[in-house]
Amino acid sequence: MIKSIREELIKISQSNVNDSSTIISKEIIKNYDNYIFLSQKELANKCFVSESLITYFAKKMNYTGYRELVSRLKLERDLYNMDNPIKLEDNSIGNYRQEFEKTLSSIDAQNLEIIKTIDFLKNAKRIFILSSYDQVNNAESLFNIMQIQGKDVHFSKYRKTNGYYVNELTEEDAAFFLVSGLDNNSLVNYYERLFKNNCKRIVVVSNSQAYKFKEPDSLIVIQNIEKHEIYETARSSYIYYLLNFILINI
Repeated sequence: MIKSIREELIKISQSNVNDSSTIISKEIIKNYDNYIFLSQKELANKCFVSESLITYFAKKMNYTGYRELVSRLKLERDLYNMDNPIKLEDNSIGNYRQEFEKTLSSIDAQNLEIIKTIDFLKNAKRIFILSSYDQVNNAESLFNIMQIQGKDVHFSKYRKTNGYYVNELTEEDAAFFLVSGLDNNSLVNYYERLFKNNCKRIVVVSNSQAYKFKEPDSLIVIQNIEKHEIYETARSSYIYYLLNFILINI
């Protein structure tokens, strides 16, 4: 299970050393709980520190900078925000199931791409998983099961580590992208760099992000996973449905 960023910040804020890290973490937590995310300049002014020190703080937490830290915090806040219930015109269980099955059927309709994905993963010497912020938990589950299966698989939730992975990939390897949500420019950049390596590029992506990934070797588009009226449990169910089928066939 991915450790909560808020919990990490609380741990820093409770340090006996009253240094800049303690002050910064306390300010971030206070605003996080009110769904406020200050700009780097605003946070620096509030804490009476330099903007470069804010960057240093984020990097100490293993993020590329403050922007990535904020993106991850926003995602975490959204995932655990249970204020917005499922909204269906007809609240019957039958209607809910129909809505759910529409997305599953759209996955089934991409059977040829799924088969290609399975073949690529079967034949890959090494598998590198790269995920967007809101797919980190699903990516980690995929990574853990592939490890149990004995695959030479690699995954890091920190984007700066992904850059090292991209440089190592060869034509014998496969890069598995699991993407939805926003702020995926760095993933797109890594993806484009892979054209030089000739490795297999597998992309499982939401329909809103699919256009960013040109000429993949395999492309599976998941519909509706970014709708605000469904909980994260439903979003993950769609992904798990697909990933489980892939895992039992590689």
